[in-house]
Amino acid sequence: MHWNSRFSVITLLFISNALSTKAFFFNRGNHHDVEGEMGEAALRSEEEIKVGTISSDADIPRSLQSMPIPETYDALPALPTPSDGNYTCSYESLIDEDFENGLNKWYGNLGSDESLKTHDDGVHTGSYLHISRRTHEYQGPMIDLPLHVQECILPEETYFFSAKIKITPGDDFSGTHSECHTSQTSCPVLMFSHMDTAGTVRWTPLVDFSGGKSGTTIQDGQWFDVRQVIAIPSTINSNPDNLFSLFSITGVEPGIDISIDDFKIRLPPAELFPDPENVCQSLAFNGDAEDGEGFTYPFTSYLYKGTLANTLFTKVDPETGNTYFSITNRQRVFDGITLLLNKGCIVPGTVYRFSSRIRLHAPSEREETQLRIRILAWEDGISKPIVENIATTCPTLSEAIGWVTCSNFVRIPDSMANIDTAKLVFIFPNNDVDDVDWDDFIFEFVP
Repeated sequence: MHWNSRFSVITLLFISNALSTKAFFFNRGNHHDVEGEMGEAALRSEEEIKVGTISSDADIPRSLQSMPIPETYDALPALPTPSDGNYTCSYESLIDEDFENGLNKWYGNLGSDESLKTHDDGVHTGSYLHISRRTHEYQGPMIDLPLHVQECILPEETYFFSAKIKITPGDDFSGTHSECHTSQTSCPVLMFSHMDTAGTVRWTPLVDFSGGKSGTTIQDGQWFDVRQVIAIPSTINSNPDNLFSLFSITGVEPGIDISIDDFKIRLPPAELFPDPENVCQSLAFNGDAEDGEGFTYPFTSYLYKGTLANTLFTKVDPETGNTYFSITNRQRVFDGITLLLNKGCIVPGTVYRFSSRIRLHAPSEREETQLRIRILAWEDGISKPIVENIATTCPTLSEAIGWVTCSNFVRIPDSMANIDTAKLVFIFPNNDVDDVDWDDFIFEFVP
């Protein structure tokens, strides 16, 4: 979502509390990467803000005005109406294929072979699509979208993509293992492609699962599940006038077979959008990681200079069954979860309650660390971010300590009256390597 007003310097006054409340807030919006040494230096600043302690309910700050009513906010999008009256668009499914009823217009590409096979690993059941005799990287499972599906696509909207994928050295492969197996490079890629009426073909990668992007180490001959948020840019939108529009799984070197199953693309569920009557009541959707069907939406990982190294996933505790967020492949102290703030709810004088459970997987020999929270903001047209410290009340973090709860109250200051875009980042001052888990985010209005 885009707002047209200018940015302002952002300051938040966090008042610490001793309450064991849960969760935090995120909302879709513009995002920027911190660019240049000055931006990184600002994030690494050692400056902290000291605040007092909440000792009773009487000390809890209250909003100086009623709950805001924003003019714009993320809402469940309206669905198009296909030109063929025999079809309707669905929130639950743009594409949903399990291959139990045949190929259904799925095929290989330009000479590769497609076939249906039956799972025989004792874990999965039913049929799946198998593409073999690949002689080019761009060959793989492909579906040419019917007109009514093309007409249902909403450009720039968020979609959930999920699938099971397996890569296997084919009969004609000269090597031992795929590059993806050996080095986690040249792994499967979800592509969108179309040919316009002028005969121009455009291939656009939507998700590349190289470098741990799938959330697991990809191995030849083993199925892996993928769940990623995608969007089809309006510049390459599936236009009904196109000669063809298609989704495909490509990217693996020639000679490697690609198999897929349970391929699905859908809009996020209604539970991940605000109540139109109380948009600012609770700003943390899917804060417990339980409502997103295994997706991290609307939370994302913080990306420095466009890198895709650190990646946010959901995980399930095998003992308790609890689902939580986890970020891996950290390379910098500020690699962590990111939350974009809804401008319409961030009104001076309002108070919000914040909390989150956090676990840092730092071994005992590593120095213990405390979480720091900072807010980044950008003035319109200026790439250098404004970085403001936020007071924190988080206990010390380490593998041995396990889950801890960080909680605060936030009173929005006057300096945020003209805010355009802002996001929260989380800094671990002396730890830039260990995985971090988050759960139970809350960011809710305090009347």
